[in-house]
Amino acid sequence: MTDRAIQRSAFCTRRGLFEFTRMPFGLKGPPATFCLAMNLVFADLLWLVCIVYLDDIIVFAQTQEELLQRLDMVLTRLARFAFKVKPSKCVFFRKEIQFLGHIVWSSGIAPYPDKLQAIRDWPTPHCLKEVHAFYGTASYYRRFVKNFAKIAEPLSNLFHKSAKPLRWTPEAQQAFERLKAALLETPILQFPHPHLPCILDTDASDVALGAVLSQVIQDQERPIAFFSRVMNKAQRSYCTTRREFLATITALQHFRHYLLGVKVNLRTDHHSLKWLNTFKRPKGVLARWIETLIEFDYEIQHRPGRLRCNADGVSRPICKQCWCKTVRIPWVDQPLQRADEITEPLAIQTLRLNPELDDSDIANMQRDDEVLAPIIDWLATDYHPTPDDIRTLPLAARMLWSQRANLILSCNVLVSNQSSEDHTKLVVPAVLQRRLFDAAHAGPLQHIWVPSGRYNNYKLRTTGPA
Repeated sequence: MTDRAIQRSAFCTRRGLFEFTRMPFGLKGPPATFCLAMNLVFADLLWLVCIVYLDDIIVFAQTQEELLQRLDMVLTRLARFAFKVKPSKCVFFRKEIQFLGHIVWSSGIAPYPDKLQAIRDWPTPHCLKEVHAFYGTASYYRRFVKNFAKIAEPLSNLFHKSAKPLRWTPEAQQAFERLKAALLETPILQFPHPHLPCILDTDASDVALGAVLSQVIQDQERPIAFFSRVMNKAQRSYCTTRREFLATITALQHFRHYLLGVKVNLRTDHHSLKWLNTFKRPKGVLARWIETLIEFDYEIQHRPGRLRCNADGVSRPICKQCWCKTVRIPWVDQPLQRADEITEPLAIQTLRLNPELDDSDIANMQRDDEVLAPIIDWLATDYHPTPDDIRTLPLAARMLWSQRANLILSCNVLVSNQSSEDHTKLVVPAVLQRRLFDAAHAGPLQHIWVPSGRYNNYKLRTTGPA
């Protein structure tokens, strides 16, 4: 460490002030600094003789003699720059090694079993921080899961600002269990072959994008990596053609380091994408997307949806319209009179509700109403208003006054009594209209079945200003 860095690494204890003379763990800058140092040390050997990430070094070869020569080169380079290797942490001449949470061998790459065991035994999260921890750990292996974004959608929705505080719903619990099960059944991914053409299957649903990168190796199509992500609110409003095009562009950008310089076979179930090569005068986002395709050597191939179980499952593992829906068996009654005969004895003929407001409460509400108050005053004093007086009233009051012949005061309460009916109707004030509406449509009257011919007795006997 430099003298300036040593001063800034000082810490105080009961025994005095101490300073680090060598770069310690726990500081913010050391990982990036050490990674840069290792890249400078092995600058001419990276990806040819060895692979380096921080303090992990992989030396690869095809024969034991070649491996010994490369080990000598790597150890000599470390000794030249005063780096030391701890023998207890080194393994030699292995065909299968552990590297960054993965198992790497000649056949491919797979997640480390101990890491998956920890995910399988992960307890149910109780706070947003625990959800972040699980989602981050599971997302590290998302390249092995076909439908990761779709499965984890209920969990990712918990991170939105509108979802706080945490509400652990049954959908989130189901996604939590399905994601753990999917990680335990991950396939073995093959290493990409730079000289072979790549196959990119893309698909889009109403909420997510999916893609599968594969190659034909030894006459068999083998997966290289999976990709999926959830679309934002604006992208979900795209038409079907634009969503499919977005899935293709997003997948090409994600796998760009694999696809540059090789032949790419773009397979999609949307036949309209074949016009990309002949599209004239593109504008806006379509022009930018078509410009992205220029750097790739691609060929678009239409593949029917029934043959696309790989990418199609990435974007839509379940049908939202059919999920958790029971089949209803219709009952057909040929003589319709039989339904009335069966259900009429079970119907409610009379329903009595205890009143919540008395006459004085309703009278006070009506007198406080700006529409009903002047009409009540005119009726109480038997006043005959002039046309100028009526013009000063609100429109609702004028329309109600047009029914003057049916308006009366009963116990100081304004009601409507029509000669054609044998009952009176309450003139409902504005403050009571919403409450009365909720009581009729969301209260005990909501699920009452009324037999034919008795609907008139069930009508709500109220009226009010328009």
